[in-house]
Amino acid sequence: MDQFLGGAPDGHRPPLLEALAELFAELGSRLAISREEYLAVSELIRKEPQLLARIFTKAEVKQQEMTQLIAQREGLEPDDRRARLATFLMGGLARRSVDEFFSPESTASYRTVLQQNIDALAALFDIPPALLAETSRKDAP
Repeated sequence: MDQFLGGAPDGHRPPLLEALAELFAELGSRLAISREEYLAVSELIRKEPQLLARIFTKAEVKQQEMTQLIAQREGLEPDDRRARLATFLMGGLARRSVDEFFSPESTASYRTVLQQNIDALAALFDIPPALLAETSRKDAP
């Protein structure tokens, strides 16, 4: 979180999208759940949809925390639309990336899957690829 809020130890402060990509990749790399457990939880939610209300409640709290962090980093008001939208977009990319990462045919790291989805977003909105080059390099062998 310190690096997200303040930048790298060398003083480099990446653009918000790059910083969010790194933060979410780091958080995703710490997922403490196996593919089998993820699939079991997914199946349980399909069978017991009332569990979604609990999940959404917890997710809402996390979204508010992330929005506050983004607002703090960017010097925005806590309820600024841009911070809320950044949270929404990155949350959606992260959820999509988790689903892809845990799919039975996936062999890529979470960081790689997330980066591929961010690259797709960047291409869709015509964001220069160099913007996220630093984050992409961190996954290289």
